[in-house]
Amino acid sequence: MIFRGKIGYWWWGVLLLMLKATVDTLNEMDTSSILSLIVGAMVIIVYTIAVHMTLKNYVILGDDSLTIFLGVIKKTIFYKDILSIKKTVNPLSSMAISFDRLEIRARKTSVIIAVKDKPGFVQAVIKRNSKIETTPDLL
Repeated sequence: MIFRGKIGYWWWGVLLLMLKATVDTLNEMDTSSILSLIVGAMVIIVYTIAVHMTLKNYVILGDDSLTIFLGVIKKTIFYKDILSIKKTVNPLSSMAISFDRLEIRARKTSVIIAVKDKPGFVQAVIKRNSKIETTPDLL
């Protein structure tokens, strides 16, 4: 089962600003300068990574674990290890490009994600491990 990641409006703004920076950098680039070529390549790489994060943003629920994908990052958590799933607006770095987030606490790790269908996601995970704590508003 696949749950699509949620993308916040602010992220689209970040992508537009990055696109503008990329275009501006390429327009003003001095192709005879090595430093200019390196900076141009770095800007293109960073923008490509951000677009990849936007396109590859989902959670797959498998038989015994869930796997979170965000761009080139992949994290797997076993259902038996999950202790709780709660809402959070924690702005810390996470595997989410929206501030409408869920915190998944497990025995050895914790991860913050954003999915479009939070109640559906939580219910599907709890079906696989009924011991997971959550709040009634997520069911």
